[in-house]
Amino acid sequence: MRAWWRLVFGSRSGQARGFLRFWPLWEWLTLRVMPHHEIPNAPHHLFEVQFTRVDANPITLPDGTYIKRRDPIAILHVNSRVLARIVRETTPWQQLRMMREDLQALARWVAAGGFPRDVHALYGYTLLGRSAPRLGFTLRRRPSSIRTRLDRFFLMGILVLYHPGGRERLAHGTTYETEPVETWMSLDELQRRYGGPVGKK
Repeated sequence: MRAWWRLVFGSRSGQARGFLRFWPLWEWLTLRVMPHHEIPNAPHHLFEVQFTRVDANPITLPDGTYIKRRDPIAILHVNSRVLARIVRETTPWQQLRMMREDLQALARWVAAGGFPRDVHALYGYTLLGRSAPRLGFTLRRRPSSIRTRLDRFFLMGILVLYHPGGRERLAHGTTYETEPVETWMSLDELQRRYGGPVGKK
């Protein structure tokens, strides 16, 4: 483990130590530069959306949707503070159910015309991608690059600061050196999985 991560071992969920004291400021600056949108009527507020253009290699999703570089997309962000609270209070199965309910709200927003017409896919990246396929997301490894290493560094800080088990993951080496993975879902797939009335899924 790199020496600088040892400085954060006093950190716990919501209580930063060492250089992690700067992470909330980093988050605030990121939100100022790239505003996120809340999902209307989402019951749990686990996700936020940012509209931008693809800065990744082209991909063809399982339903045939093709996304090329510079296409408009919606980046799906996890609300770290909400997730930290939910992880402390619920089981993993309950967390998946809550994510599905918020994705249903996202599908209703898309169906109501809340997205730009030329956006055809959701995109994200995470260190904790194991549950993403259960929600219908396609995973893809990110190419090794300076950008990937910076994103990993930022995500590890978020994990330690907000996830109750983040510090233990880092200490035991289960997250350190893990590369972020991309998560993808077409809007057609979102509607197919989550477009029905709440309670049908």
